[in-house]
Amino acid sequence: ISFNQQLKWDTSKVREFNSMFEGAEAFNKPLIFDTSNAVSFCRMFRSTKAFNQPLDWITTNCDNFQEMFEDAIEFNQHLDWDTNKARILSGMFKGAVKFNSPLDFNTTNVKYMENLFRKATAFNQELKWDFRNVIDISDFLKDATSYDKGIPFNKEDVERYNSHLF
Repeated sequence: ISFNQQLKWDTSKVREFNSMFEGAEAFNKPLIFDTSNAVSFCRMFRSTKAFNQPLDWITTNCDNFQEMFEDAIEFNQHLDWDTNKARILSGMFKGAVKFNSPLDFNTTNVKYMENLFRKATAFNQELKWDFRNVIDISDFLKDATSYDKGIPFNKEDVERYNSHLF
């Protein structure tokens, strides 16, 4: 898909931005969106080939970030987001091979983090997150070949993990 136009949409009532730009190979325009009512960004930028724009969004109500940047091969922007209500971060940066930005996420309510940084080969940031409510963290950092900060959680705090964290 070679879509790359500037968008001027009223998104103030949009609740789900799921797969909005999935597979958009050329898209790389700024997105000035009102995301204050968003509850899900699932797969929004999945498999984008060029997207790398700042996302200064309100994410206060969002609980699902699943695979949002999966295979977004150019994405590497700081995300200063309110993630207090986030429950699902599964695969959020999986295969985002250039992503290496600090993430100061509040993860108190997150349940699912499996594959979060899997194959995010440039990622090497310290994670000072709360993992106590996580149910599944399998393959969290699998094939994240640059990561050298050690296991960022106590195994006792996580219900399900496997030996494929790295």
